[in-house]
Amino acid sequence: GWATPFVDGKNVYIGTIEGELISVDLMTSKENWRASSLDSDFLPKAIYSKPFLFDNKIFVGTPSGKLLGFNITTGLDEVSLQDIEQRVMLSEKQIGPVIVGNILLFKDDYIAIPTSEGQLSLFQYIQNEMFEPICSYKTDDSLWSRPIWDKNNQQLIFGSMDGSFFSIDSYGALNWTFNDSKGWFWAAPVIDSGIIYASNLDGNIYALRSNSGQIMWAYQTDNPIISSPIIMDDFLIFVSKEGELQVIHKDTKRKLGSCNLNQKVYSSIESYENKIFVQVSDGSLRAYTIKKNGNPDELWN
Repeated sequence: GWATPFVDGKNVYIGTIEGELISVDLMTSKENWRASSLDSDFLPKAIYSKPFLFDNKIFVGTPSGKLLGFNITTGLDEVSLQDIEQRVMLSEKQIGPVIVGNILLFKDDYIAIPTSEGQLSLFQYIQNEMFEPICSYKTDDSLWSRPIWDKNNQQLIFGSMDGSFFSIDSYGALNWTFNDSKGWFWAAPVIDSGIIYASNLDGNIYALRSNSGQIMWAYQTDNPIISSPIIMDDFLIFVSKEGELQVIHKDTKRKLGSCNLNQKVYSSIESYENKIFVQVSDGSLRAYTIKKNGNPDELWN
């Protein structure tokens, strides 16, 4: 599958290619529960977006353009699926804009949802599982990546399949763009100390200044990068589409460690303390410990 795992401290939550949401114990990999997110047998099944936690529910976006919420302990839908379909629907069409990118929760009660139609839509939580539309920003191609919220500069930052990179404010107004990549921005960037790190299908990791979008450096790899990078201490960690997991120093670009997963990777990495979690194309969920020298060590598969 493509879905990025979500970790809440005790459990890992993952969406599958068959449309199920699964809770797994973080340390033992024992399954806690699994729930179906299918709207009906006639709609697309696969969950592409990363689950997120809000109001003690695990929410997930669906290929039919809807948002579904499940009880974090039991996996049961506290509000019936029918009610959620009626009250938290992002399109009036039966099959709305496909939600491939991960949904961002920011400002405590706002969410930003990227769609296959190239629109980043902002909603605010009101009450009773209702998210009220606020504004949106339209790009020239599909949005398959999760936006990030830069609290210091009060801006949303995200990349598009047209190869452009954008910064907008919470009212939908454009701040700046970066257009010097040679491929799609499939995955979400990360930000640290005023620097944005963004992976691209041209094989580069780009480091940009968050206040202007100015490029600082690019780290070239041999393969497209679909996965979002993550930051752990001074490490920048990412995995290529072909399954090479790399750890570099986030300031110097010096390569510190790597390993080959021997499978293609279409999902992004999730981290918790010194551990990382990644869903691999062979259907496995893998956990690694990142050592102090930057070398990854498999915890479980």
